[in-house]
Amino acid sequence: MLVYVAIALVPLLLYFFPVKQKKLMLYSILVILFLVSTFRDVNIGTDYKRYVYYFHQIANGGKAFFEKGFIWLNTVASKLGNDYWILAGIINLMLFLPLTIYTKKVANETKYWIVVLLVFVLNPYMYIQTTFNILRQCCASGIILLSEKYLRKKKHVIFFVLVLLASLFHEAAIFLLILPFAFSIKWTKKKWFVLSTVTFILSVTVAGPIIDLAMELVAEISRFGHYGDYEASLLNNPVYIVFVFVYVLILVSQYDSLVTDDKSKWYVNLYLFSKIMLFLTVKNDMFYRVGIMISFLSIGALPRIFEKIDELQNDKNNLFFVRYGQLFKVLHIAYYVCFYAGYILYLWIRGNTAYIPFKFCF
Repeated sequence: MLVYVAIALVPLLLYFFPVKQKKLMLYSILVILFLVSTFRDVNIGTDYKRYVYYFHQIANGGKAFFEKGFIWLNTVASKLGNDYWILAGIINLMLFLPLTIYTKKVANETKYWIVVLLVFVLNPYMYIQTTFNILRQCCASGIILLSEKYLRKKKHVIFFVLVLLASLFHEAAIFLLILPFAFSIKWTKKKWFVLSTVTFILSVTVAGPIIDLAMELVAEISRFGHYGDYEASLLNNPVYIVFVFVYVLILVSQYDSLVTDDKSKWYVNLYLFSKIMLFLTVKNDMFYRVGIMISFLSIGALPRIFEKIDELQNDKNNLFFVRYGQLFKVLHIAYYVCFYAGYILYLWIRGNTAYIPFKFCF
């Protein structure tokens, strides 16, 4: 439990008590997170043992049902040695190298670079699940993170290539091919309100069976037929869905103030899209993998939103942010803190030995 508390507490403290040596802290935190994940015990992570089993099987010329890119990665790792942490290290590099490049870029643009790492750590499906458990997704997510700037700059050919490359590690990445079309819409406050309300109503009524049926059809044409039987995500909880809906409505209520230029519009739209998609993606565990990738795609949005809030706090014509700007930012952080704490407590209460207690491989 101490490891989980520590990795969350460090970036949280740096948010409230920033330091001047931001690049040193950035690299230090990412290296620590990388080492924790790479050198964890083989029993940490629900699917990790299975991945290690297939790692040895592929090394001995056996077959696995994984995507071709992931099989190739296993082959390369096996050439470097027989220790499973070598595989974990290579997989983590595919995520942490893009994340380091991306966070460094954010650090050059805004003082809120630590928010990228806060979101990464405090969203348990981004750090804990992605690097401890869903390892194919880990590889794909790193590539998806690199694709954000091409989607933003409307360089769609490069974006499509990167998405297809990511799909060689996890097929769920294919769903992201719709994003250029989704962001070609001229979004407004009214449209976001309608979309969030409609998706919320669908989420609490008929979305579950419809998405399950859709995923069963996808399973029929993909190599992963067992995904058709997957249950809903752990987050398919009415309390959580209502909480996110209220959170989204608060953000939408200030949309016109937050969106003042193309850059702010892009990041606000991307962040809203990632949160609204949760209403649907939590209904099916396979579909939620798509939601996790969208979370990685939007990981740099919140620091830019915070930067915009700082500007608005100095605008006397915008009384909301003058009065509540700091609270507005704290509420965003509180959302992720509650998300993380609730998830860890759930694992602890349930006695989930695949995560608690945390153990290293040495």
